[in-house]
Amino acid sequence: MNRPLLLPAVCALGLAALFPLLPTRAQDQPAIQTAPVNGAVHLLIGNGGNIAVSSGPDGLLMVDDKFLNLAGDIQDALNDLASDAQLDVKTPRFLINTHHHGDHTGSNSAWGSSTILAHDNVRKRLMGGDNPMPAQGLPVVTYDEGLKLHFNGEAVHLIHVAAGHTDGDTLVHFTGSNVIHLGDLGFINRFPFIDLGGGGSVNGYIAGLNRALNLGNAETRYIPGHGDVCGAAEVIALRDMLIEGRKRVQEQVAAGQTASDMRQAGLLNDYGAWDWAFISRDAMIQTLYDDAISKR
Repeated sequence: MNRPLLLPAVCALGLAALFPLLPTRAQDQPAIQTAPVNGAVHLLIGNGGNIAVSSGPDGLLMVDDKFLNLAGDIQDALNDLASDAQLDVKTPRFLINTHHHGDHTGSNSAWGSSTILAHDNVRKRLMGGDNPMPAQGLPVVTYDEGLKLHFNGEAVHLIHVAAGHTDGDTLVHFTGSNVIHLGDLGFINRFPFIDLGGGGSVNGYIAGLNRALNLGNAETRYIPGHGDVCGAAEVIALRDMLIEGRKRVQEQVAAGQTASDMRQAGLLNDYGAWDWAFISRDAMIQTLYDDAISKR
């Protein structure tokens, strides 16, 4: 498969179009696996974006929800968390969407009793397009800059990042548990998908990572949209790769080079370990180039 030619389709459809194709588990493993992160926060791992769940005396709060066909498996995992916390209600009181892509919002409509929260632009994008979200899956509480919830003994800050991965990104900071869900401002140890067609930008993505780092400390656990839970070092590595890649591409654009020239020259070959199934170094060059050209 020609990865660089695939990228425009990814930008049009969102990364959700691709993640069903990725193997995420052995056949004998459950579709959704659960792991503790810190404090009240747990991680739900499986196909699609990483889910965070706060479980405690106030109930369940969920961040993102993968795909509709996984709703039953997600509920099974929530049942276990609720039982461990001795909760009678096993559906989330609150569901936060970190952005609009379907691998993070796909099962919104399955959580009818949950209050769905997201940035204003997430609701707008879910309502539009060729396949709009059913009304029961739309966020009912939206915000511009951010919002604060008090849940399970801690403040949960919802912080909008402008023009990052998309135009509707939210960082979710569990302040007492010292956990930050990055949404798709986090692709750990791999090239990130920056949805330029969905309002994202390279500069905004870098600014979002800096915002997340400034919120945290040496003990903070970061939940990426895709990849393993990590500390600040991995987030810094992602940011620094983008800063260096942006610099190289901008220099080459100024010298009159095209994206094809940069790919042929192997401009990001020293980041070869960051290649993954759908965002190769060539695709990353194309994104950095398209972003740089759009600002001229």
